[in-house]
Amino acid sequence: MARAWYKQESKNFVKELWCQFSCMEKTTVKGNSKHPVYDFLTDVNKNGVKSSKVTWNFQKYLIMRRVNWFDVISPSTQPDDPRIIKWVKS
Repeated sequence: MARAWYKQESKNFVKELWCQFSCMEKTTVKGNSKHPVYDFLTDVNKNGVKSSKVTWNFQKYLIMRRVNWFDVISPSTQPDDPRIIKWVKS
């Protein structure tokens, strides 16, 4: 089971890795109190593309400018997967 991190501990972890991308703070991703971002991403009636379930940490959503959302990428997919590389380069 993934260890629950506190807000400051998460920020320190990201800072130590020299991340050059935006990270959201820890939030609720399932249930009635899920964050509005995940409410949008997981509901076809709101995003107009597809419904999805957050299955585990490292769920990936590719969102391009102007909210052109293409797909949900499973947590088991590596960040350097050719499909992700192709999307990022396009």
